[in-house]
Amino acid sequence: MYRQKHLAFRDLRDLLNHSFNRHKEITALKLRNKIVTYGELQENSLGIANFIFSNGLHRKNIGIFGQRNLSVYYGIVGTILAGATYVPINSKFPLCKKLSLVQQASIEVIICSYEDYLKNIEFIQQTNLKFIIIPDCDHANPNPWLIPKNKLSEGKKYSFKESTFPQNKIIYIMFTSGSTGTPKGVKISHSNVLSLINNLKNFYPDLEPGYHNSQTFDLSFDPSICDMFFTWSNGGTLCILSEKELYCPSEYIKREKIVLWHSVPALAEFIQKLGQLKNDFFPSIRYSIFTGEPCKKSIADSWMAAAPNSTIENRYGPTEVTVDCLRYSYRKNDQHKFFSNNVLPIGTPYDNLRFAIINENLEQCSTGDRGELIIAGPQVSEGYLNDEKKTNSVFTKMLWDREDCIWYRTGDSAFVNQDDQVECLGRIDNQIKLAGKRMELEEIEYHLINSKIFSDVIVVPLYSNDGIVHGVSAFTTTDFHTADVAKLKELTTNALDQSFFPKKFERIDAFPRLSNGKIDRKTLETKAQKEVRTQCL
Repeated sequence: MYRQKHLAFRDLRDLLNHSFNRHKEITALKLRNKIVTYGELQENSLGIANFIFSNGLHRKNIGIFGQRNLSVYYGIVGTILAGATYVPINSKFPLCKKLSLVQQASIEVIICSYEDYLKNIEFIQQTNLKFIIIPDCDHANPNPWLIPKNKLSEGKKYSFKESTFPQNKIIYIMFTSGSTGTPKGVKISHSNVLSLINNLKNFYPDLEPGYHNSQTFDLSFDPSICDMFFTWSNGGTLCILSEKELYCPSEYIKREKIVLWHSVPALAEFIQKLGQLKNDFFPSIRYSIFTGEPCKKSIADSWMAAAPNSTIENRYGPTEVTVDCLRYSYRKNDQHKFFSNNVLPIGTPYDNLRFAIINENLEQCSTGDRGELIIAGPQVSEGYLNDEKKTNSVFTKMLWDREDCIWYRTGDSAFVNQDDQVECLGRIDNQIKLAGKRMELEEIEYHLINSKIFSDVIVVPLYSNDGIVHGVSAFTTTDFHTADVAKLKELTTNALDQSFFPKKFERIDAFPRLSNGKIDRKTLETKAQKEVRTQCL
């Protein structure tokens, strides 16, 4: 069995450089028919680092614009090697959001592919960018701010010794949806990421160089951080699924002999709907990791049958705590257990992290009591970009904490079950009060799906003009008749308070999703509210 000795690194740049030098001939990146070795990844990234550093841009935020092409990966590594901070910008974001991210992060440089450059001229023309670095462009261009591959090696040669920085240096800024509609930028440091990687190395000590690790996530969704930096720290091969391959992931898994699979549960559910979670269908997988949204027990059971040589993990973590901070290992002897809403627990915290469940008075809850989940430890971010008020409201100290730590308030409702595992019940702001009673939307969904009439249901609140919840509405992708709704109401009479039974069911072809793969509940809520108002007119 291969076991890599854990070494202490000052920052992620040192860790990557060590791995690049150690694994030069091993494949670091695989995208469609393109293969890039560690030596080639280092060489191409150093060219970008050289340009950033020689032009005095290493103290700036560098925009990484686009997805699933080699240029953006060279850009991320090059930015890190130069000691700068990278900011992922999804090219599919609406124009106003892309412009907002550039403005908020004071981005003067973006790195992208030539194809993304050509497709986004309108966006680029509305910015005040100084440079656009295009690593896959070889030909000269009359625009002085357009930097093709042959210009990256010009100027002063980059030296690691000239670019030293402390561990609390920000490595990336990840923007997440804000409650006000304005995205908020989460600042993550080198020490945050190193703590995460050290924890992951302890979880998976037997991965050999060259193992195949999937990348299903967009770079603007922070689980991509685990895929890239954990894989490269182990000498693994990052197998990047193209958008087309994401529509047939089962064939990709088999063809590429994926060893570590990492995705949102929705992708596993998609494979199941295609009828491809067959017994022993994925024999190569040794680790199956699901994150980003609740993982249904039924999906975990089906995946376990399809990947019998694999462990199954449900990971949990907000962006503010550096990707993941709790995990639950689901095993065969857990299949008989009951979990709230038929969703796997999120488990226990990573090494060096602490958690607590608190009530509305910020006091610790007793085991089994519901409350807000809070996290403390070395993976906790220092806060939000240019938003001290928001930072101070959710990164705070607790009077009962003798260690005087900074705790991040997740806004998630949770409790500790009888097995000392944390179960997450959804967002606190997904809890509604109706007729004097409180209930999470996810719990309503569980009871509706448990009836077996609908295979999937998303429930959203309905508001009166004064902002008070007066009922709920439901969306499903399952075909149904009026008689099915009547039967469903009868079946849920004893399990669900009927004041929470949806006033309307609507079938849609597919649930709208955010760029990170999560279901876009706000869009469904707006749709339901608009239809109610239309009916009232």
